[in-house]
Amino acid sequence: MIDADLARADGTGEDTFREHVSAIGAKEIHVDTIEVVSDGRDGGDGIIRVTGTPTDLTLAPQAYYLAQDLKGTLVTDYILHPDVNYIEIKTTFKNASAPLPSVQPADFIGFGGANRLHTPEFGFGDVPFFSTVSMLQGVRGDRVSYAIVSPDDDIVIPFSDQGNTAPFYGTGVAVGSEHEFVRYFLVGDGSIDSPASHALPQHNMPRGTLGGVVKDASGAPAAGVLVAALSGSLDDASGHVHVVNEARTKADGTYAMTIAPGTYTLIAHPASSDDGRARSSEVTATVGDGANAT
Repeated sequence: MIDADLARADGTGEDTFREHVSAIGAKEIHVDTIEVVSDGRDGGDGIIRVTGTPTDLTLAPQAYYLAQDLKGTLVTDYILHPDVNYIEIKTTFKNASAPLPSVQPADFIGFGGANRLHTPEFGFGDVPFFSTVSMLQGVRGDRVSYAIVSPDDDIVIPFSDQGNTAPFYGTGVAVGSEHEFVRYFLVGDGSIDSPASHALPQHNMPRGTLGGVVKDASGAPAAGVLVAALSGSLDDASGHVHVVNEARTKADGTYAMTIAPGTYTLIAHPASSDDGRARSSEVTATVGDGANAT
């Protein structure tokens, strides 16, 4: 998969995505066939199917020593359901050898140099090697953003380099004759929350909704402003504060974000340094599981 964007009314393209390659067992697919299973014209799912055999993961040489000896067939379905902003990626490994005690689900993801990596657990920037996160995002900040999440497992990040990484999902599963691995690739409008608000339900994480309104000094609604939910106060002497989620205000100054339960420090700040406005003072907010906080 080499392009990803939202359908836009003005017909413009804002794709900044580089590449996705299925990497089950640190192997990519030596492609034999690509077929359109369903084109979605009947209002149902659009499905593209890629079928082949396991081969070396050429895009991530770092993963060479992690590669497993897989024999059989890999079938990846890219499924676009109607009226959603995500692609369901379903890879089935049809094992042609003896039962395997553990096969590691993984991908190669190149979010592209225009996007900054973001995770709720570490904020922006490269993730420490072999850290565990709930989801992985590539965020540009204005027009398009991306996220990938597993419905079944947290993500382990073995490395990250300039927007490139090869996330593992969980710690491996036993495979007899065949097994199916599912993950979701989400596309947003540039903010962190745009894909994250859909990724959190896909991951079945506890979550609530945090929202409000931003006004300028005159009391007028402030549109196009970013509201960041921080892990703590910017005055924290430890310096370990990071952005957990961030949403953009609408024309009426309102914003909303989906976020894990907890207490956060909120700040509103301009989306561009050319805006001329300073960031707001801090506001503390607490979100409960299944609750709406204002």
